[in-house]
Amino acid sequence: MAIGQLVLYACGLFIWAATACRFIREGKQFAHKRLDIILEGSSSAITEPEKHLNEIYLTVLNNSISPTYSDKEKEEVYDKLKYTLGSLVVLLSPLSTSSLSKLLHLPRKDVDATFNDLYAILDIPDDPTRQLRLHHPSFRDFLLNKDRCREF
Repeated sequence: MAIGQLVLYACGLFIWAATACRFIREGKQFAHKRLDIILEGSSSAITEPEKHLNEIYLTVLNNSISPTYSDKEKEEVYDKLKYTLGSLVVLLSPLSTSSLSKLLHLPRKDVDATFNDLYAILDIPDDPTRQLRLHHPSFRDFLLNKDRCREF
């Protein structure tokens, strides 16, 4: 049943399916919980593929902020996410985490921590001198469109 629902929610978009699979896989011991999050958070009533992409991107972003954080901590993480991801998507050329941290005047460990749970949407190499990349340009479009990314 879950596979049929995932196929339905993907709306024929490979990037949705790939993002959902990476999100679930990166959950490791919580993979089953992440599958449930996707199944509960997705709506079969949505017919526009772009809206399904919006949902999966919001799911990944929202789950990168721990519910155990205080409101102040959540706000701080949220601000770092907006600052670092926003910078990353508007750059003409991709940067490494080392270069991005220098550009933003943030310690590299902060940049690494901010991107720690975003492997579903970012290609984050182990080598901090290699470039960060978005898995798909639709994530850039999502972040830069206020109508699509209004919750974040």
